Amino acid sequence: MKYLFDDYNKIERGLKNKDLFIFLDYDGTLTPIVNKPQDAFLGAQTARLIEKLKIKYKGRLAIISGRPLKQIKKLVGVKGVIYAGNHGLEIEDGKTKFKAAVPAGYKNSLKEIKKKLSGKVNRVKGAFLEDKGLTVSVHYRLVKAGQPALTKSLEDILHPYVAGKKIKVNHGKKVVEIKPTVLWHKGSAVLWILKGKAMKNIMPVYIGDDTTDEDAFIVLKRRGLTARVGKSKKSEAEYYLKNTEEVIIFLNKILKINPVRKPLSNGVKEGSHAVKNSERAV
Repeated sequence: MKYLFDDYNKIERGLKNKDLFIFLDYDGTLTPIVNKPQDAFLGAQTARLIEKLKIKYKGRLAIISGRPLKQIKKLVGVKGVIYAGNHGLEIEDGKTKFKAAVPAGYKNSLKEIKKKLSGKVNRVKGAFLEDKGLTVSVHYRLVKAGQPALTKSLEDILHPYVAGKKIKVNHGKKVVEIKPTVLWHKGSAVLWILKGKAMKNIMPVYIGDDTTDEDAFIVLKRRGLTARVGKSKKSEAEYYLKNTEEVIIFLNKILKINPVRKPLSNGVKEGSHAVKNSERAV
């Protein structure tokens, strides 16, 4: 994993004269990680930057977040951007809406789990449950005492559902996420968004910070530029950036690299060889 700015001259040469397709996570990428998800507001300068990127790369800018689709759209507040919520389970590109099908019985299991989790979570100061519709998250960043007992309780509640293949569980940054057992993730969302776009000269650029972004790093490996916010020996990203401030610096540099190009045409069903290979990786 290389520090992006140590390799920037090479990166700049590689991005020149390419149709960049930019994919960005939200929490920990465009905004710093905060104690309460509702406090992660997009700064005015970053919002203007998103607007500029949208204008320059019309149809080629996507925000892919673990937040619900409706919420991430409201938080970013820029029209004309492709939005993917719930780790890609919900996607909207302005014209087309996608919602991943969940297994029969999943919603009933999730309802049971929420009820059981609420009883445990509400007794631990600083912990809280976030209902995202298709998924549920338990946050414990603010827990000062009782975290081991809480995580043990969560494990006891969730284990039978995981063992019965009724749910999947993801452990993020001080958060436990309950998701459906479908073969769909942020990498799948990236490929869904790229499919149907003219791919001749495209260069995907993906920046994220969490374990859920690893699926996107994997499908774009050797097919685009991938960068993780925060260095990690376990990450599949090629590069890393130190923090959200460096993400903004890099995105501003991207704005200056290429001239404005015509938007990619829609409706092209056959993509490039690279993307066809990527689809097999999901």
